[in-house]
Amino acid sequence: MKEYGIKTLDQWSKSVLPDNFEQVNRQTLAIQQFLVEHLPESVNLQLSVINISTQEIVIAAANPQVANYLRLYVAEIQQQIHETFKLTQKLKIRTVPDSLLQIDNPGESSKPSKVSGETVAAIDRSADWIDDEGLKQSLQSLAETLKKLNRVLAVKHLANARDWCNALRLLHPTIEWHFGRVQ
Repeated sequence: MKEYGIKTLDQWSKSVLPDNFEQVNRQTLAIQQFLVEHLPESVNLQLSVINISTQEIVIAAANPQVANYLRLYVAEIQQQIHETFKLTQKLKIRTVPDSLLQIDNPGESSKPSKVSGETVAAIDRSADWIDDEGLKQSLQSLAETLKKLNRVLAVKHLANARDWCNALRLLHPTIEWHFGRVQ
């Protein structure tokens, strides 16, 4: 039996990344910079060079109008890239949603919301009608997870309400007299 040792991060990354990764990465950054320097700011802010293969250079535009603008001038842009970087690949323009191009600031994910008890019960009931045992267990697991999530959200809501009431009590001692002690 063959024993496997633990790979270092460097060894792991070299084993999963293509051999030419560093070269493609450098070329991608250089072409991106080239576009920034040679295209109007309103256009280049919406572009990202997303891949360079042996056949093509793929540029993604976040806006369909910008993509169409680039497609009009694709021959000229391709010629300038060829002359500047000595690359012969064909230039492809893709429209990709802005949210997929923005990796620097992913933003805040939405907070989980409570799922109604009726919905959880319906999911649980529907699992009884499923013949596929794996799917049946998945639906039952989903229903159980949603029940737990609802309990967690309820506890957090209650804790927030207690904190709010305690803060108000500190600010105004007569609140306790009006509403009684918050437990």
